Amino acid sequence: FLVQIMLPWKLISGPARQVQSMQTLARSYSQSASSGTMLGGEKAFIRAASMVPVTREPGSLEQVANMSSQVIQDLIAKSGIDVEDVGMLIVGNMLSPILQHQSQLASYIGSKSNLVHDNRGEGTGIDTLTLDAACGSGGQALRAGLMSLLSGFHDNVIVLGVESMIDSDKELVTKSLAQASDWDEEGGKGATFVSLNDLMMTKYIETYKNSISEED
Repeated sequence: FLVQIMLPWKLISGPARQVQSMQTLARSYSQSASSGTMLGGEKAFIRAASMVPVTREPGSLEQVANMSSQVIQDLIAKSGIDVEDVGMLIVGNMLSPILQHQSQLASYIGSKSNLVHDNRGEGTGIDTLTLDAACGSGGQALRAGLMSLLSGFHDNVIVLGVESMIDSDKELVTKSLAQASDWDEEGGKGATFVSLNDLMMTKYIETYKNSISEED
């Protein structure tokens, strides 16, 4: 998603780019979030959306970067904004540090997708953030994009969710996914997402068996 907001005023201003006091920021953020509107009365909106087909191509780091770059370029084309106006890239991902051996995935994708511009002056580049919230990584990334707009720090944010587990050892993938559980009590003792879901369903049936009909 490419999320955009046009604010009538900024939280960052002046030659020194001084930020308003944290107390004022927290109060303004709380009020705007509860009302569903942005600081200054404006609203955030999704300017463009894109995706690539699910594929069974080998899940290499190059493939992750290529898929991401394809989506980013499509978003920029659909949105009608200049690439230089993109202020932040947020990537939701869980397993890249394990399966593709790449941490800081958002920074890596940004550099491979030409989001690091030479015309931004001293200290060129964009803000990048990689978020891991297991199966909720993409949603958490979208939420972080909204928060960056609520704060007024950015006008245009690209939010991306990407994961590739194809062509990786199944045992490694299963063990890696289990790291989203309590490792000391669950994953480290052999529990997997499948077995944990089975336990939850068994407990549910035991608890609510009198309210479950044959049709259910």
